[in-house]
This record gives sequence, structure tokens and C-alpha cells, in this order.
Amino acid sequence: MVAALRTAEAHLDVEPEQAARTLARLMTKISERYAQGRVGALLDANDLEEFQRRYETLRLLAAVVLVTAVALAAQALHWPAQIAVAGAVVASMLVFRRAAVAGLGAVAFLYPLMFPGK
Repeated sequence: MVAALRTAEAHLDVEPEQAARTLARLMTKISERYAQGRVGALLDANDLEEFQRRYETLRLLAAVVLVTAVALAAQALHWPAQIAVAGAVVASMLVFRRAAVAGLGAVAFLYPLMFPGK
């Protein structure tokens, strides 16, 4: 059941209207069946998604290792802080490619730090 909800929620970025309808349908069905006391069958078999492994923990660990490596390299090679920050952002983008475009908007405030005077 959780996999079906996560899959529907993940599609919100790709097809927002269709994914919102699917998510609303699933949540309505779960709510109705829970209210009826059918806790063992909150969703139909065709609504359930096949289990997919999620690798967020490994991605987070890889991002931490890469950012730490960039920080240590910046200190050892006496890089300016702007290059170290840019390198950390690029390292994170390599790990989280799907969220990189959305993340660029979130880190846009770093632009003046990376390129002072522009």
C-alpha cells in the first residue's frame, strides 16, 4: 500500500494532474475502507504496486562522502571558498540527478557567493 502511494506521489512532478487524481482516488479508497473496518484490504490488488527498492540512504551517504571529499580537497589545495561551495553543489547534483533542476532554484542564493561582484 505504501509503495502505491509513494509511486503516485512521485508522479506528481511528471504528470501533476493525472498523479493528483490517482493519489486522491487511492486516499479516498483507503479512507472509505478504513472507516468500514476493512483494515486488511485497504486497496485492491490491482492498485498495489510491486515493491521497489529505494536507495535514498545510499544516495545520502554518497553525497556526504563526496561533499566531504570536496571540502578536504579544497582545504588541502587551498581553494577559495567559492570553488569549494560550487564543488559541493556539483557533487550533490551528481548524486541526486533527478532533483538537481529543482535544487538549482533552491540554491540560487549561492550565486553571489560563488561569483562576487556579479
